[in-house]
Amino acid sequence: GPSTGGVNFPAMHPAGDIVACVTGATDLAPGDTNDAWDVYLLGCKVGVLACHGASAACPCANQGAEGAGCASSAGFGARLVAQGRAALSADTLSLSVAGLPPDSVAQLYCGQPSAGSGTPFGDGVRCFGAPYSASAPRRAIGGMARFGFGVAGDLALSQLGQVQYSPESRHYQVRYRDPAPHCGPATFNFSAALRVEWAP
Repeated sequence: GPSTGGVNFPAMHPAGDIVACVTGATDLAPGDTNDAWDVYLLGCKVGVLACHGASAACPCANQGAEGAGCASSAGFGARLVAQGRAALSADTLSLSVAGLPPDSVAQLYCGQPSAGSGTPFGDGVRCFGAPYSASAPRRAIGGMARFGFGVAGDLALSQLGQVQYSPESRHYQVRYRDPAPHCGPATFNFSAALRVEWAP
């Protein structure tokens, strides 16, 4: 229902992922009964976890941590996190992956949403369908890599996904090299996937 107080001075971070406001409302946070003006800083979550190693059928029972892909030689699997705005009119979306093996090479894939919990492939689970496209590969630094907005030479992620209309969904997932033997003969794995709903 409606709040007990008005919202003043709303502001949004240029990347579109954080909103701030000032309000005298006493029903937005538990225990806020002091009748004083408060500043709220709210993150706008972009992307929904589409499939991950804790719930997917990992190929050799190598389940990963909650929110990560199937476990790799580096540990619990790779996590994919979104930041920015998924809007065709102002695409500031970037995706960061962490938990990769040292000196791994990573590549971001984007495709149609896949049904269910994905398909076992390599040492992980593939969670996107055809048609799909991929970014240029890049070497991970410190087990991390970044794609999209703010990365020199990268396409906007709406362009990578060939998104032409909204609302339209895409699955984004990172495939990475993992040559250390730990699961089977494959030398690659996947991060968890994010489902991104594109706005106008």
